[in-house]
Amino acid sequence: MTITLKLVDFQKAQAEIQKAMGQLVTDNFVTVGIHESAPEVEGGAMTMAALGALQHFGSEDGKIPARRWLDVGVESGNQEYIETLADGIRANVPPTKVLQQVGELAVGYTQAYVDELKTPRNADSTIAKKGVDNPLVDTGAMKQSITSLLTAKKPEEGL
Repeated sequence: MTITLKLVDFQKAQAEIQKAMGQLVTDNFVTVGIHESAPEVEGGAMTMAALGALQHFGSEDGKIPARRWLDVGVESGNQEYIETLADGIRANVPPTKVLQQVGELAVGYTQAYVDELKTPRNADSTIAKKGVDNPLVDTGAMKQSITSLLTAKKPEEGL
């Protein structure tokens, strides 16, 4: 059996690919996490962004263990982000709109991961104080502070 492939118009196919790639080009960025504009933690001891960083990286003294919620949470939606990008290209959706959609999806995946994370578990004294054993959720304020932000400025810091 012989298989024959016929390339009808290579230049046309190449032009279509370049056109699709051009639709992805944008000078915008989407960031996901707890942004500096988030409110302070109740009582004003620190910002919500600082609390998120403390929970993610842990404390220097080791009393609060690292619970990598941001990068792992965002990455848990990678397949859906790819599908959203592809759908946006096919539908000629403006790149900024597609980035906003991906950002909103990433917020949802990250918030879900915060709810699901169980290790390292809280100390027994923390469980008794909070009344629950979810390490990253007490009042829910930190989880609700996770947002996406579309910006034209390249982020200078973050994960």
